[in-house]
Parts: sequence; structure tokens; C-alpha cells
Amino acid sequence: MAINVLLEFMTKIKVCGFITKMENEIIIGGELKMKLSKIVKKITSISLAATLAVSGINYQPAKAEAAALPVVTVLGATLSLDADAGKQSMRVAIQVENADNASACGMSITYNGKKLDFSTEDAKYNKLYDYDEKTKKVVYAVKIANIPSDNFDDNFIIEGYATPITGAEEGEKVTTETPVEKSVDSVVAGIAEKLNDNSVKLLDGKLVKYSEGFNVDLSKIAEDQAVDYDGETNSLKGTSVANFMVPLGKTFTSGYVVKANIVGSKKGDILRSYLTGGVDVSQTNVVAVNNQSDTLMPLDLDLEYVVNENASATHMMIKCGAAGAGTNWDEVEITSITIECYYKLMTANDIGDTNIDKSINIDLASIETKKGSGDYDENLKQYIMNDASGDSEAHMALPETLAAGKSLKIRVKGNWKGTTGFRFWIGDGPNNNGDHVQVFKGFTGAFDETFVITASVDCSHLTIKHINPWDGGGAIDGLEIDSISVEYVR
Repeated sequence: MAINVLLEFMTKIKVCGFITKMENEIIIGGELKMKLSKIVKKITSISLAATLAVSGINYQPAKAEAAALPVVTVLGATLSLDADAGKQSMRVAIQVENADNASACGMSITYNGKKLDFSTEDAKYNKLYDYDEKTKKVVYAVKIANIPSDNFDDNFIIEGYATPITGAEEGEKVTTETPVEKSVDSVVAGIAEKLNDNSVKLLDGKLVKYSEGFNVDLSKIAEDQAVDYDGETNSLKGTSVANFMVPLGKTFTSGYVVKANIVGSKKGDILRSYLTGGVDVSQTNVVAVNNQSDTLMPLDLDLEYVVNENASATHMMIKCGAAGAGTNWDEVEITSITIECYYKLMTANDIGDTNIDKSINIDLASIETKKGSGDYDENLKQYIMNDASGDSEAHMALPETLAAGKSLKIRVKGNWKGTTGFRFWIGDGPNNNGDHVQVFKGFTGAFDETFVITASVDCSHLTIKHINPWDGGGAIDGLEIDSISVEYVR
């Protein structure tokens, strides 16, 4: 795809706006114009305070001389869910830590070898998505709008950067360590993983919770209906039939789209149908098929129902004639009813916080070994614990203290070659102050585990420790940790 086509479906990239979460769009226009900071002739502090005052935040920055270099991380991507029919829009975001020492931030997006840059230094792209006054972290986001379905598997390479005020050469930028690739398909897979819901997928460009269909058991028809079940033909049959209701064997809730196929034959007036809750009150749209016939005619109908708001449906009503017509079919037979599929459009509320990855990577080199021989391997970029005997214990400081009652999502990736297992907890280091201890045992090989621990009291550290001998444990004798990340569950 040529770069001009890229620009065509990037014509609404928003670089996101603070508090109201407005993105900068490509093309971008922004109601809320905000810059990270501004370099003046003699820099002793930044002008972020004046900018944030527009949003009602009373922020007093520290002196720039004492500020640490900005740290830039690509947070990830989500779907914006507001694209044109058959297309999708993707929001990508970066985070800048130590933003009080940044005069600007931005990102580059590379597609098909062509790179586009967006920065707060450009008046078109100077909106912030979020700012945390306590931690001095800024989120800057860009929305790539109206990506055609043919390009859902195409990767966009995302890199973030910030311009330090002090601690670097003038004009020098701090960049993300590793570019991140994202596509619409990979974002959808990520949403499904985070929601632990394999039904999440794209259908005709729309993000939906999708389920495969099933054959309706016609034998479950109630005895008081105007048709009877014929066990030899596995069909429903009747004469002089005004209507009948078939139980579907499943409850469809508000917002679900149900696609059904009805096969059979009938003689007489047109067919109407809708889904009900078991009594003759429509819980969906009414579908009418203009197929009146004075002779027996075959039926092979594909019908689509949408369950009403605050409603649920369990039965399919099949009626003769238009509303109020009062007609009957001379004869009717239904040989099969198939629910081909059912799905529900997902909203931003359904996705929740899957829009950007708010996890923070722990610097493995900062892990402090308290007992045993654990150490960081600079070449392998791993923290390795391999004690033949004795106690094994290591502590790492959390990015910020986890308040009592709050939860921390922890993701650990690595390889276990040892004998018994190991444990993780949160607390002050040596003491567990979480609601439980996460135990790893009974397996070997690569692992990628995510778990949530809630703080009983304020917690400042994450701890790795051996399993006690009286619990069948021993020294940690073969643990290789590739990464540890934490996410504060707000």
C-alpha cells in the first residue's frame, strides 16, 4: 500500500486530549490545545503548569535541574470503534515518565516502509490524552482512522520519543527501547486475551462477541401449540395454523443479533416471525416475508433478529399473515430451524481498560537478592536464581506504593527448570502483606502467568521466595525470569 493510501485512512488521527480522552487525529484538529512543556531562554522549570491550568489542575513543577530523564514506553493499542462501515480505527499510545523534564513528546508510525511523525511541537498534534500529576506521567495517543478490512493484518510500527529539558544535548531525544508492531487483528486478539473471551472477533469490520450457531430441537415444541412434532420426519406439521412458538433452547439477551434459517413448506398467506420470551410479546424486530401462495410452496428463509434493549428472548414465534390479518395456513411443515450464529456488537465500555497496556516493566537489574545466589545476567537480559540448597529470596521495589485495598496485576514471563517451585507476594519485602501468596509449582518449561494480588496494607515491594520445606519446597534451583510487569488496577 502506498503512503498516500496510508494517509487516506489516517485522515483522522487524533493526538488524544486530556481528561475528555480526545485523540489527535490525522488530519488533526483539537479542541483542547496542550503542550507538555516549553523551552524558554533560561530553563529553571517548565511551563507544563500553565498548560495544565487550562484543565483545572494546580501543578507546581520541580526545578528542572533535579529532574530525571524522561522514560518513553509504547503502551499498546486498542480499537476506537467509530470507523466507517467495514473499516476499523486503531488507537495507539505512548507513556512518558518524568514528563516534568520534557519539552515535547511524540511518536512515529511506520507503515510499509514509510514513516509519519506526530509531536506536541506541532500545533496540529499537541493534545495530551492523560496526565497523572502524582507520578508525572503523560499519555500521548494517536488514532489511525478507517483502516480498510483488507489491511487488518498489516502491521504499524510504533516508536515513542520525548525531548528532555535537561540532562541531554539540546535537541536530543529519548526514544523507546524497542519499536512495537500493532495491527487491527493483533489488537483484537489482545482484547480477547485480556477479557479471557475467545468469542471476541471482527465480523464485517465490527468488533463483536460471536458464537457459532446450532440446530434447534424441534421435539421440544409445547403440546399446546398449533403444530405437532412428527418423530419419523423430525418436523413440525399442522393444518389451519395461525401461529406457533418454538423454544430455541437458549436465552438471547439485549443487543444480540440472531441469524436463523427456517426450512419447510407452507400454503397460504405471508410469514411473519419474531423472538419472544415464551409468551406472545415481541422481544425483537418483526421479520415479514412476502411469500403468499395458494399452493404448497417450499421455505428456505434466512432471517435476522435483534433483541430489544432490556429484553431477552427464548422462543421463535412464526405467524401467518400480516398483523391483524386473521389468516391461517392451510398446511405448514417446518423441517429445520437453525441458529446460524449469534453475536453482539461491543462498545468501549465492554473493552474497558484494554485500550492501552498500562503495565509497567520492572527493571530486572534492580532486583535485590536477599538470600541465595540470584543475579541479573546482562547478556541474557534475565534474572536467574539457581540455588542448590538453602533459602532463595529476592525483592524488587514497586514503581509506586500500592495502597491498602488496591490491587496489582502482575505478569511474569520466564522459564522454570527447577525441582519444586517458587512464590510471589507483595508487602514490604520480607513480609507478605497481600491477600494471598501466588505459588508456582508442578510444572517445568516456559511460562507466562498473570495474577492479581490485593494489598491488605500499603505495599512497597514484590518478593520472590522459595517454597518452605514443610510445604514440599526447597531452594529455587532453576528460575530464569525474562520479564516482570505490574499494572495498578485503579
